Formats: sequence, C-alpha cells, structure tokens
Amino acid sequence: MAELVAKTYSEALFAVAKEDGSIETIFEEFKSVVAIFNNEPTFYDLYQAPVINNEERKSMVKEVFEGKISPELLNFMLVLIDKGRTTQFTRIFKAFNELYDDYKGYLNVTVESAIELKEEEQEALKHQLDKLTGKDCKLTAIVEPSIIGGMVVKVGDKIIDGSIQSKLKGLHDSLSQILV
Repeated sequence: MAELVAKTYSEALFAVAKEDGSIETIFEEFKSVVAIFNNEPTFYDLYQAPVINNEERKSMVKEVFEGKISPELLNFMLVLIDKGRTTQFTRIFKAFNELYDDYKGYLNVTVESAIELKEEEQEALKHQLDKLTGKDCKLTAIVEPSIIGGMVVKVGDKIIDGSIQSKLKGLHDSLSQILV
C-alpha cells in the first residue's frame, strides 16, 4: 500500500514538473528537502507529527521553505500534510527519483565486491555497463566481504553473480549430489 501511495503522489508531482518544464528544478529541490529532513530529524518529526494540527505544520513548512523552493514543491508538501501522507515523504522522493532517472535515461546499478573498487575500476565497469545496456549507468559500489572475491552486479531486477561465494556454493551443491 505504501508503495502505491508513493508511486501515485510521485507521478502526480512528476506530471506537474514535466508540464511546466521544471523537472530538473523540482528534482534538485526535492533532493535538498530530503537532505534537510535527514540532517534535521527533529524537524522531519515535526513535519510528520499528527499531534500537531495541520495548520501549524503548514505554517511551519511555509516559514522554512517559502521563497526557497518552487511553489509547486511547497504546495506538494502542504498537500501531503492535508492528506495525511507526510510519513511517505521519503518513499515519494524515492519513487520520484526513479521516474527522474528513467526520464534522464539513467540506469541504477549496484556492484558488491569483497574489497573496495578503485575509482578507475568503477569507471571501467561503468563504461562497460553503459555500452552493454545502452543507458547511462549510475554505479553504486558496496563492499561485501562475505562474497569472498569477484563481484555481484545488480541491474534493475537482474543479478549477475560472479562472486567466489556463489561458485563455491555451486561446487558444494554439485559435490553433494554425487553418490558415494
């Protein structure tokens, strides 16, 4: 249910931003507001707090953001207060970010490796993935020591597992099927 709410609200905001040509602006402002909420969790708690009436919360949001973000994003935040959807703010941003990435032709890729990949290794991998997918890949590198060696690449809902851990598991499974 929460994902459906996030998808619905993000699509509505994205449609407004696309219509008036402000997708870049709205995305950057949205990202900044999320960063503010992450850096000031007490402020985010106040934005979400159902014990504070809606008019007080709306007044607080206007005081902090009016003139600093676009009227569209400000109004969107106020609508979330009116509709009781403030707890979905970060989920809505995540869904909006996915729409933005798709619009820009970006593809999010996660790479897990046993050791930290050097900058040039990440660039080379990104270049290969860009060529392979035909999209501009946004690479996120994660160190995961449990894979022992190699790497696991996650592109959307596809997983390319080239880890030693998976090869050992495959070998173990094969050996366990041998009848002695």
